[in-house]
Amino acid sequence: MLSAGFISKWKKAFLSQGIKGLLLKYKGAKPLLNLQAKQAIIEWLKQKDYGLPQFDLQEMGVDNCCITHYYGGISATESSR
Repeated sequence: MLSAGFISKWKKAFLSQGIKGLLLKYKGAKPLLNLQAKQAIIEWLKQKDYGLPQFDLQEMGVDNCCITHYYGGISATESSR
């Protein structure tokens, strides 16, 4: 159930700012690593020998969306640099 205070808050925002007052202001969390640190980690991981076979995921029919999701936000192009 919605409280009277919640309704009042959004009504006030609408009356003072119009439809823009109803937009969410959340911009997302800041990344934990800057680009330089992220690149350093990627390079460090590339130097490691995990003893695992290497596969070309695009050749196997896995698209970039899946690769990006699997690697936690590191796109296929970033991980192959």
